[in-house]
Amino acid sequence: MVNLHLGIFPTCFVEGSGLTPFKIVSEYLVMAAVAAGSLLLARKRDTIGDSLFKALMGAAGATVLSEFCFTLYHDVYATPNFLGHVFKVVAYGFLFQGVVLRGLQAPYDSIFAELQRSAVRDSLTGLYNRFGFMQIAQREMEAAVGRPDALIGALMADLDKFKHVNDTFGHLAGDAVLVQFARILLASVGPADTVARLGGDEFVVLLPGADAEKASAAAGVIKQQTRAWTQQSETAGGLDVSIGLAVWRPYTGGDLDTLLRHADDAMYKEKELKRAHIVFAGPEPE
Repeated sequence: MVNLHLGIFPTCFVEGSGLTPFKIVSEYLVMAAVAAGSLLLARKRDTIGDSLFKALMGAAGATVLSEFCFTLYHDVYATPNFLGHVFKVVAYGFLFQGVVLRGLQAPYDSIFAELQRSAVRDSLTGLYNRFGFMQIAQREMEAAVGRPDALIGALMADLDKFKHVNDTFGHLAGDAVLVQFARILLASVGPADTVARLGGDEFVVLLPGADAEKASAAAGVIKQQTRAWTQQSETAGGLDVSIGLAVWRPYTGGDLDTLLRHADDAMYKEKELKRAHIVFAGPEPE
């Protein structure tokens, strides 16, 4: 204000003559700065949300058009000056929509996204919980209907003697064991497969397109990785994993509960065989 009052700031407009060279050059410098900022923004495209990126680029484009119009008028009431102000309002509109409104809405989106995630994810392991697994499995089975060659395998996995970990080392150590076992399950199956924790130390793996042979191979990898881990862990030492498998085919009928029940029955049969082996390997009773 002091510069304007004292007449230090260069003249930008002369009545009857129009814009001064200082004014025109200044507008082009503003356009160059906005264009440079847009290029830098485009280089960071992957780190910016789609809606925010479009709003900022729209504001930049409208600003460039506005400043260009401000280099053309010879009368303050001329059309270029009017259009310049219109484009300026458009630029502010983009900024308001992309920055202000988005900034107000983003916290609510984050809250709802977290609520939605917590509804289908296990809070301890990060795997799908029972509800999330049932949704995914149901969609896979519905998509397989009508394809007679479609197969869906299921593995039920349970840690043997897990109660011993909680009783000996405490529940925090037990939680750490469950988290590590969840990582082993994820690393042992493919990206198209779904791993979930049903509760406690009971886990399930959905294997779309897997027959009994492929499901058995996946179970073998899980057992191998689990035993390699337990042999090197003081906390998990002595643990083992029992796995039961079942395969669902669209033309045989049966629902998801039936598939899981068959896999669960197979898992408990494996547990019983382990117990029987321990009994038979022991000393003869008196």
